[in-house]
Amino acid sequence: MGFPDYYAILNLEDAATSEAVEFAYRQLAILYHPDNPQKPGTPEECHERYQQLADAYYILSDKERRKSYDRVRGGNRATKQWQLAKVDASSVFANVYEDLLKPEMEKPSMLWSVLGGISGATLGFIAANIPGALAGSVAGANLGRLRDIKGQSVYDTFMQLDDTHRQTIIVAVSKSLAQNVGIGSIGQLIL
Repeated sequence: MGFPDYYAILNLEDAATSEAVEFAYRQLAILYHPDNPQKPGTPEECHERYQQLADAYYILSDKERRKSYDRVRGGNRATKQWQLAKVDASSVFANVYEDLLKPEMEKPSMLWSVLGGISGATLGFIAANIPGALAGSVAGANLGRLRDIKGQSVYDTFMQLDDTHRQTIIVAVSKSLAQNVGIGSIGQLIL
């Protein structure tokens, strides 16, 4: 293969911005992606084009690599040393589309977890002094974390579960309360 014209591969002008490079790559990578059932061309042609797109994006998306590429590209290519990019096309694609490929709530906020911990500690202290505050803060933080992850109240999340799952949770919570709070026979009545 001769010296690659990465700008032409991405259908870009030499002065394209980094945003234009990413936009062009996104559009073309989806078109030539191996899993696209409507690929333009044979699987082999599309695979080769997909790899070229990844190589072009790898070079043009990084300022230093792009500057080095432009220097070599502008000079006498026959006398210049240039390491042709051969990157893992799937990794480049995953990095560019990372925000779309990972779950929306992968990094939930901690607001409700913190508020739940504080509220639980307060209620626990009212009910059972220091030991109650410790148990309440843990329980409140866990309930708050559930709200942070699900984006809705614990009750709404609970009500979306099937009956068997809800019953299992109620039994587990009842047993936990009976053991940790020492309500003994009251806990047995709930079961």
